[in-house]
Amino acid sequence: MVKELVKNTQSKIRKLGFYVPITFNFLITIITLVAAFYYLNYLETTPDSSYKSLSIVLIKVIVVFLFVFVSFAFFSVLIPYLIFIFSKQSRSISIHSNSDSGQLNSVTCLNLLANPLLVPFLGSIKIRLCYDSIHFTEKATIQSSISNSFNVNLQSLFTVHLADIREYNIQYSLIYFEDFFNYFSFSTKQASRQYMVSEFDSSPKNDLIVSPATNVSSDVRIDELKKVEGELINYKNYENSDDVRRIVWKIYAKNKELVVRIPEILDPYASHLDVYVSTFTKFELPNSKIIDGLFMNNFKNKVFNVFESLQKTKLQVNMHFDQVEQGGHFDTKSDQIKYAIVKSNWQNSVSIQEFVKPKSASILVLHSFSNPRDIEDLIDSSGNQCSFIFIKHSAALNYRIVKDWLLWAFVQSSKDDLHYSKTTFKATPLYRQIVANEIKLESVLKNAKKTIII
Repeated sequence: MVKELVKNTQSKIRKLGFYVPITFNFLITIITLVAAFYYLNYLETTPDSSYKSLSIVLIKVIVVFLFVFVSFAFFSVLIPYLIFIFSKQSRSISIHSNSDSGQLNSVTCLNLLANPLLVPFLGSIKIRLCYDSIHFTEKATIQSSISNSFNVNLQSLFTVHLADIREYNIQYSLIYFEDFFNYFSFSTKQASRQYMVSEFDSSPKNDLIVSPATNVSSDVRIDELKKVEGELINYKNYENSDDVRRIVWKIYAKNKELVVRIPEILDPYASHLDVYVSTFTKFELPNSKIIDGLFMNNFKNKVFNVFESLQKTKLQVNMHFDQVEQGGHFDTKSDQIKYAIVKSNWQNSVSIQEFVKPKSASILVLHSFSNPRDIEDLIDSSGNQCSFIFIKHSAALNYRIVKDWLLWAFVQSSKDDLHYSKTTFKATPLYRQIVANEIKLESVLKNAKKTIII
């Protein structure tokens, strides 16, 4: 309770600090001026010396020079700031994420459109975002792309470090007008009801080799013929019209029967893959950094990697999610799927049986929280035509216990308690239940057409 109170107090003080119009440089300058003033009084009360007159002149010159500097800095920021404040109706800020990804960092492009807008002389305009009500980004300088006297389009690229793969709501932005000497920093709040989405991990991934379900027919014919796997293992008796090169001579040597292999089929209608992504959990999951953070981020990254790998097959990939989210406009289908992955969360309302269509399912993406009975039923109802991609949550916890304990205790900051959370989670009954469920799932999946564990 006390720790939370201290944390909230620190957060409020930090927020108030964002609106302080003076900087540390200004305080140093004021302290220097006050010290110079008292030193001048001291010199005037001391007996005459050979350096007294020269010292007084030099100090006065410095004081005047600093006063002019401070006054210039103050008015160079105040005037553009007041112009911006009194032009509320013409201000707007648009925020969108670039496609640069890696290590869960979102590179965000900011556009500040305002008319009129005056940039401080030799100064800068900076911006800070407030997201999820309690988090703030660092200040970022926004550069002018089109600059007229009172008509400026400003934009900036900067990295926002986001902990989890999800949607972050941006409540407002803080616009800072700062002078060249960094003496003053006048800020104002700008409403910005938008969102930003963290990017996926762009780590190397293996290509997936899968085929459409053989009982699926499509009205869309594709230019490049696709191989339907499984035909080479079938044989038939030799007929006069068959190619003698397909005779299986080993069978003839053993049984004295002429048998030929059935050639694999080039299917012009095997044009799409129906991929079902299930977030259903059979467990009652508590809120924790491991379940909602580590496991969920790992799951989303793996699902996105699966989608990217399947895109290389040149088949039409139809991704189905058990959580329907109403999103905005998307430029590409890839952006729409990314958004659906980002919005996914663990749920226990839509089971795999209710969600998956067995006759059309090519691939089911499941995880350690899935129900083995649902998988068993799906294998039977699909005629064993569905492939499975199994995402093991326990793999995200793999680490050296002694090494990580030592790192957490002696090297890493106390704020970074991920290693501690991993260790404590492995000691809970839920972890043992998850591992037992993974063993059951692997046993059931041995009967499937194809299973990939990632």
